[in-house]
Amino acid sequence: MYLGILGLLLGIAASVLWALTPPLVKICVDVVKNPFIVNGLRLASSLIAYGLALLMSPINYYVDSYALTFIVLSAIIGPGLGDIAYVIAIDMLGPGLTVIISYQYILISQVLSLVILRHEEGALGLILAPIALIGVYIALRDEKAILKVKKLGVLSAITAAFLWASSLTIISYLVNDLNIDPFTISLIRTIVLTPIIMSIGLLRPEHVVKIKYLGFWGLVALVTSGITAYFGGVVLFITAVSMCGVLVAITNALTPIITQILSSIIVHERVSKNKVIGSLVVSLAIGLTALSYMI
Repeated sequence: MYLGILGLLLGIAASVLWALTPPLVKICVDVVKNPFIVNGLRLASSLIAYGLALLMSPINYYVDSYALTFIVLSAIIGPGLGDIAYVIAIDMLGPGLTVIISYQYILISQVLSLVILRHEEGALGLILAPIALIGVYIALRDEKAILKVKKLGVLSAITAAFLWASSLTIISYLVNDLNIDPFTISLIRTIVLTPIIMSIGLLRPEHVVKIKYLGFWGLVALVTSGITAYFGGVVLFITAVSMCGVLVAITNALTPIITQILSSIIVHERVSKNKVIGSLVVSLAIGLTALSYMI
């Protein structure tokens, strides 16, 4: 019981760190105009934090080829393709709306847990998913003009949701069935992704020179978003998954609400009544899932 509570607390901590990401990324993408370069630099920034952590507490991060295959796969579809789709959506829709749509991955992951990992608790996701979708509809009601022009942004946010859910299912398998250390998974994923994402970004070298236009505070935003998301958030979250399984994703219900507040403060994004209500309904659906595990 106490291990489960600790897992939920770690999940909540990861949610808070991830809530900082969308508005900070928005600042960077508005200037650099290349989500691959932005994400590549964010990943590189997190490697500094991983290096310092290893110096302070060295661990044996050896894994066999079977586990390594799943770690690499989870990296490519989750923080790789999933996060790129997420950044594209943020650029087109803004951070607040993107979070509302993309965080449907929390409920999608429950369904995948039922189908792939045979966790019967995931069946509840099938019941509560319509409630979350109503929340998305409410949030989108005052965004019709944006959606008509920026359908790619909506598609990108939905794509991120499915990719993240798939990656989370793989992670649950790695930590709960193969007993792989959470820090090892996080480190290997970051090492694999950094050169790949940066290489893709460098295909458009004209965007690289725009990094200098970020200025001091823009660079601070970029580095901070990398360390909080890819180091702090990921390590805490995967550790939480090792304690609670896929259900810990439910704690990320906090992220949409926190992001709404931070978006209005950092990038001055308008927070409408419908967005707030929609976020609350989505969080209600996910919160009910959490409550069911405590009864």
